[in-house]
Amino acid sequence: MTDPLVVARLRAAGCVWAEDEAAALEQSAATPVELEALVARRVAGEPLETVLGWVEFLGRRLVVATGVFVPRRRTELLARLALTQVADRRRPDEFPPGWWSRCAAGSRRSRPASAGAGRRCTPPT
Repeated sequence: MTDPLVVARLRAAGCVWAEDEAAALEQSAATPVELEALVARRVAGEPLETVLGWVEFLGRRLVVATGVFVPRRRTELLARLALTQVADRRRPDEFPPGWWSRCAAGSRRSRPASAGAGRRCTPPT
């Protein structure tokens, strides 16, 4: 059971999913002192994923740290679609760094009607 005081502190700091975050922080902390340190970092605005040191993405737990790109759940659909497009070509971990983010950024840019309906994110060869 999550501590209602931890939930209240997280909610006051603007955490929308305060109960879920409190449970994750409590599971990650080995001691009350460690829990306090984690909660303080989150209340100060540090992303939950960097406080925990991991993120759940595409059914896998990925290690993250401050300053590292943190994949978000809302980008899982884009990643799944990209994986289906390249499944026969090469493994996703063989793409050059930044390819996924350049592809995603390009697909969000507005284009004139004459430029075509969308952008194909063709993996480098």
